[in-house]
Amino acid sequence: MNTNCWFKLIKIDNDTYAIKEDSHSEETNSYLLLDETKALLIDTGMGVENIFDVIKDKIKGKKLIVAITHAHWDHIGSNEDFDFIMIHEAEASWLNNFPISLTQVKEELLKTNLPFPKDFNIENYKLPKKEATIYLKGEEIISLGKRKLKVIHTPGHSPGHLIFYEESRKYLFSGDLIYKGELDSYYDSTEPLLYRDSINKLLPLDIKYIFGGHHDLFLSKDLLINISKAFNYLYENKLLYHHDKVYYFKDFSIRL
Repeated sequence: MNTNCWFKLIKIDNDTYAIKEDSHSEETNSYLLLDETKALLIDTGMGVENIFDVIKDKIKGKKLIVAITHAHWDHIGSNEDFDFIMIHEAEASWLNNFPISLTQVKEELLKTNLPFPKDFNIENYKLPKKEATIYLKGEEIISLGKRKLKVIHTPGHSPGHLIFYEESRKYLFSGDLIYKGELDSYYDSTEPLLYRDSINKLLPLDIKYIFGGHHDLFLSKDLLINISKAFNYLYENKLLYHHDKVYYFKDFSIRL
């Protein structure tokens, strides 16, 4: 299996692409946004193959910026291959001292649907150690030229989780806060009450499509609304705390 088989490059519009790793059970999504002179890569994937090889023809002659939604292993895997990286300041230390052991990460990585590329060796897999260039707080504007994205701090899944909102196209790049699947707020670094607050904070946004960090693309705002209702239901019933249980709803579940 070669790089082109591990990654799928999916066209969203003429200058926006999803980079999918559907061969793995996580089905991790990264995103490439292009402007005339700059490009933005949202997350760098799992690190099984070099994501740069997939995007290099698209970014010729452009300055590339990398913005990380959050510093979990499946979103920072190729960080060492890039020079300019932005992340929330709350997770700055994770880039050099990841809170989960390499053994645990490898166990998760091995939960693959299909064989790894023939040149991939799990024994050689390591967590990247690359300091960020810029540390974000939220509310900044990332300007690529004509394309501009608002940085929104949305803790809950992780303390420094970020979402990127492109108002002109009504695109919300939601990382691991919103997607169809199991929404995780059960491990020590998560905070269910903050997760609820972050979801509710996004409700006023004018959204055409949500692009999550895993699984399906082109999600509607209805999913956000339904996730908000689910978190509010759990909160009102005094269930919004860590207690090792999964609650199932249409199109998604919430693990606490």
